[in-house]
Amino acid sequence: TRKQDVSSNSSSLTTSNISSSSSSIEAPILYDEKVDLSYGEYERNKLNLYIPKNKASNGLVLFIHGGAWISGDKKDYYDSCKIYSSYGYLSATMNYRYASEDVTCEDILNDITSAITFIKDYVSSYDIDVDGLMLGGHSAGGHLSLLYGYKCKDISPVPVKGIISLAGPTDLTHKSYYTSETKDLAYKIFS
Repeated sequence: TRKQDVSSNSSSLTTSNISSSSSSIEAPILYDEKVDLSYGEYERNKLNLYIPKNKASNGLVLFIHGGAWISGDKKDYYDSCKIYSSYGYLSATMNYRYASEDVTCEDILNDITSAITFIKDYVSSYDIDVDGLMLGGHSAGGHLSLLYGYKCKDISPVPVKGIISLAGPTDLTHKSYYTSETKDLAYKIFS
């Protein structure tokens, strides 16, 4: 857990604070960072949660990593989470089980539901009632955000209000997804 009291670091930034040496200036941290929280029973069911200190919004921004459904990591969105939290949004970045012969796209969607449920329950102790969800991701993460937003909106523990899909594939019928090397796995994942 990473915490810092903003009021204890409230000195103003002036040119006298900046030197030409290699020392860096540390900005006040406007959020509490919770690292590697387990939201499910599988090894990859981990998330990082960024809880804004000012609690300006009750919305959740959840980032889902890319990596062709078989690689990638939540760390890709640490900076994005920190930015959104500094503006008062609850934010998180999650890992999900990689697609495989044993893990389908439906299983990954269940991981997303589990992560959202966990976050909603976890932040209730901070007197935060999450009332809206923005899903976002790149590539496979964008695809999963879109798929969850449309397919799972009625079962989502938090209402889906928006989706940020950065290069998320939307036409999985294209033959390039079903090459001779990946055909069997692709049919299993997307069926």
